[in-house]
Amino acid sequence: MRAKQDRGCVVDTPFPTWTDFDGNKRSRCPRRPILENPRFFNALVAAYNAWQSGFLPKKGGIYDQHACFSELMSIMYSTIQECDKVKQQRDEANNRVNG
Repeated sequence: MRAKQDRGCVVDTPFPTWTDFDGNKRSRCPRRPILENPRFFNALVAAYNAWQSGFLPKKGGIYDQHACFSELMSIMYSTIQECDKVKQQRDEANNRVNG
């Protein structure tokens, strides 16, 4: 339990413990919103997967969708792209060291 407190999983830490993709210092566990509201995030991931397959929640095209939906899909897409880029760089670095 002490380790979770130190990482900001239970309450905010007294000082920032990590930095997000935008360079903002954070003092709360990044998983906290997901743990507090898993149904929302499950629905969000399901909507993202449907969007990736070409399905939209409302009739019409992308411009007929709610602006919030489009923004969320854009954020998720960009985040996944950034994570994939970091993973590829890490894998290439490991291959140089081990290969």
